[in-house]
Amino acid sequence: MSKLINQQNSSIFKRISSLILLICSVAIAINLYVMHAHNAQAWYETESEQLGRSLTIQAAKLLSQPMADENSEVISSYIKMINQGMFIEGAVVFDDLGVRLTGEDNRLSIVELISQDYEPLVFVEDILFEGETLGYIKLILNRDEIIRHHKAFNQTQFTQSILIIVLAMIIAMLATRLFYKFKRSYVMEQSTFK
Repeated sequence: MSKLINQQNSSIFKRISSLILLICSVAIAINLYVMHAHNAQAWYETESEQLGRSLTIQAAKLLSQPMADENSEVISSYIKMINQGMFIEGAVVFDDLGVRLTGEDNRLSIVELISQDYEPLVFVEDILFEGETLGYIKLILNRDEIIRHHKAFNQTQFTQSILIIVLAMIIAMLATRLFYKFKRSYVMEQSTFK
């Protein structure tokens, strides 16, 4: 009779531990989803602008020496190189009086970009050389491309997290099963010695 009660108790404990494991796994999965969604939203709001500021500062530093040397050929080649960037919609260089030195006219009209339901990220940075302002660079980043790139990254990261949760659940279930198997064999050994 006590053997039957022990088996029932063991079965009850196995089911309770499996239920607790399932509830914890679901809670972790929901928490990860909320965390990923919150992080993605924070990234869209702040980090995309940080990317634009960093790219604009780098472009300004890149152009400082050619602007000081007044080498328009190098400036044009650098602007072409900058425009080939993955997230860059366009770049324009102005001198210290605001006169356009180089850049593509047709792609960089802010009014046209906004009127086409396009939300550009526009960044302007001084081009400095030895403390003197030589001009300005204006970068327009493609917000949609930045967001698309980050969504793909975020989705991959979320998928990996889910796979880790599933793997942890499988390992926990196997560990639980192994524990009860050893417990059952131990109880059987104890009952044979009696």
